[in-house]
Amino acid sequence: DGEPAEVLRVNLTQQAIAFGVRHLDDWVAANCRMMQRRHDLFCSELQQSANPFQRVTSGAFFAWLRHPFAGRSGRDVARLLLERAGLLTLGGEIFGPGLEGYLRIAFGNLGEERIPEAVGRLRELDLA
Repeated sequence: DGEPAEVLRVNLTQQAIAFGVRHLDDWVAANCRMMQRRHDLFCSELQQSANPFQRVTSGAFFAWLRHPFAGRSGRDVARLLLERAGLLTLGGEIFGPGLEGYLRIAFGNLGEERIPEAVGRLRELDLA
């Protein structure tokens, strides 16, 4: 009575992949350009003066920042940023030992118009 559900799922997945390979080059290229613009804008905004957070490295979607709070864990600083600046970040120690002085922040899910505001919140944070 027909094919098992697993075979149908594999077939459907293969068809979807084949469609993407044949038809989505322009979409992929446009997304790559958009993510590059977001990355470049984020890095440019972060380099402006009076920013106490230092970019250590970044990729297409997120960046690693060194936070300016000596002796405080990344987890504590992430909580502070959420409470005082409305920014959601992850403390570095979540990713392994020795990363307490770092934060991981995603910018790839922000529209380009919101990136300057988000980085501005980092610059304007009261460090006291």
